[in-house]
Amino acid sequence: MQGVVAPRNLQEFEKLIRQRTQDTLDALPVGETFNWVEKVSIDLTTKMLATLFDFPLRHAPQTYRMV
Repeated sequence: MQGVVAPRNLQEFEKLIRQRTQDTLDALPVGETFNWVEKVSIDLTTKMLATLFDFPLRHAPQTYRMV
C-alpha cells in the first residue's frame, strides 16, 4: 500500500482528486443543512479507496458498507 500513496503516485492522482472534490462540493445544497459526513467525507473517501484498490467506481458506495 505504501507504494500506491507515495508522493510521486499521489501527484499523478492530483487532477483526479481535485476534480472529484470540486464535483462533490459543487453538488452540495446551497442554503440548507446537510450531513457533511454522508455527502462529502464518505463519498470522497470511498471513491478514492475504489480507485486505489482498482475497484469499479460504480461500486464505490459498497466499499463503505464492506468496512
